[in-house]
Amino acid sequence: MRKPFVILAVLLMIILPVAVCLYVSNNSSDRVHARDLGVRPDAQDLSSAQTKFSGWRKGQLASFNSAELTAWLHHSETAATPLVDAQVRINADNSIEISGLLVTDRLEPYASSRGFSAGQARQIVEQLGRNKRVPLYIRCQGGMNNGQLDLNIKNVEVDDIGVPRFMIRDKQNEIERILQEVLQRNHIQDIRVENREIRLGRP
Repeated sequence: MRKPFVILAVLLMIILPVAVCLYVSNNSSDRVHARDLGVRPDAQDLSSAQTKFSGWRKGQLASFNSAELTAWLHHSETAATPLVDAQVRINADNSIEISGLLVTDRLEPYASSRGFSAGQARQIVEQLGRNKRVPLYIRCQGGMNNGQLDLNIKNVEVDDIGVPRFMIRDKQNEIERILQEVLQRNHIQDIRVENREIRLGRP
């Protein structure tokens, strides 16, 4: 049940080095709340997500809505999770929004445990500041067909500071390549976003 955070880790460790350069050169808002996407999951959403995921592992198709994904993320949180209070919202235009609070002190050990550079994570933490919770927001679109990922990252904000599009484009291929490898290792070959749901093909 930790796969959502594996995917988020890829986004965090590639985008954050770019974003923090802007963060330290601007006055941060000192806001300590993540952007509210209006998703309010309950116990039934978590139960539904767990049942669907279990069925998917047995070879069934599965689809997850915003509340189910958000409930899954909340349930997957541990004392080591770097992104907390996360919400996921799937929109009518098939875009996906992710918001949460980045716990800076957790980033370095989490990155190391996932195979990312501890030195890079340490540099990010030093720039953002230790013992902080920094609002993070990502909006993207995409899908996966026969193991080929197509991802378009439309917006990234760190503490309300937007990352320019050209900086995101510079990292697009790297993000797609690593995410595709992660998804394939977890037997995910097909992903569709439609009707406000993320749909997984059979593993």
